[in-house]
Formats: sequence, C-alpha cells, structure tokens
Amino acid sequence: MRDALAALRDDVVRDGRTLTVLALPAFVASADWNDLERSTYARGLAICGELGIQVFDLRPAVDELAAAGTAMEETPGDRWHPNDAAAAAIARLLEQAGFRP
Repeated sequence: MRDALAALRDDVVRDGRTLTVLALPAFVASADWNDLERSTYARGLAICGELGIQVFDLRPAVDELAAAGTAMEETPGDRWHPNDAAAAAIARLLEQAGFRP
C-alpha cells in the first residue's frame, strides 16, 4: 500500500496537483471491527501521514451513526457500501472539514 500511494502521490504532484485520501471505514461501529479492519485502517492512516498525504478520516461520521443506532449498510451484512444515511453523514463531515473535490 505504501509504495502504491507514494507512486500515486508523485504522479499527482508531477501534474501540479495534491493527492487527498478519503479514509473509508467499514460501515459498522468501530468497536465491531475485526482485527484486520482495525490494523489495515490504522496502517493506511499512518502511511498517509508518513508520506505527507492529506487524509479525511471518515470514521467519526460512521461512529456518530453507530452511536445513534442508525443502520449504515446499503445491503444488510455488506460492511463496505453505505446507505443514503451514511453517505449523507460522510458528506456533512467532508463539508465541515473543508473538503473540496
């Protein structure tokens, strides 16, 4: 993951742009993540930090929905595709954080 992100960052910089990563978590409460989800997410954030890549961590939006008991999965059991409520929460978080595509 590190080498691929570094290469992508370098390509983007050569084009006069800046790489930004949206860190998309599993759409369940963080407490319910499995070990692989926890370690992969943490490692992705760490790698972006090491490489100087701006990251918008979307986990707070998911945690807020989980705390409210709001369903987030587009299809029950699919932890990786958000429903409309999760997508809207992510959009609000990104807007508040100043994200501009």
